[in-house]
Order: sequence, then structure tokens, then C-alpha cells
Amino acid sequence: MSSLVDEFDVSFPAISQHLRVLKRAGLVAARAEGRSRFYAATPAPLERVHDWTEQYRAFWQGRVHRLNEYLNNQP
Repeated sequence: MSSLVDEFDVSFPAISQHLRVLKRAGLVAARAEGRSRFYAATPAPLERVHDWTEQYRAFWQGRVHRLNEYLNNQP
């Protein structure tokens, strides 16, 4: 984790807290080797969010397009 602290201008406790939240959300996985911890991104939960929101893309694009047409045709 110290390499993350060095890479970003953020304190060790802040990095630790962020990693804890990401781990709880299933967005990172941690592996321990001795006193070191190695973290890896696990994007599957974000893919599920993307898949869920993607179904609404066409709906909202249509709505915004119609709103734009309406607003552009106002005197």
C-alpha cells in the first residue's frame, strides 16, 4: 500500500480507507504475502451496473432527443 501512497498525494489512512470500501464493494481483491498486501481490480460488479443501466440508454436518448426537438421548436 505504501507504493499507492507514493503514487498519489494521499495519506496512508486515506488509501487504507478507500481500499477497504472498494474491497467491501467487491471492486478490488487483496492478496497477502508476508507483510505485504497486493490489490487487483475486480470489474465484474461494475459490468453488472453497466449492463443494468445500458437497458435504459435508448429510452433516455429518445426522451432527450424529443425534449431537444420540442425546445428548439419553441418561439
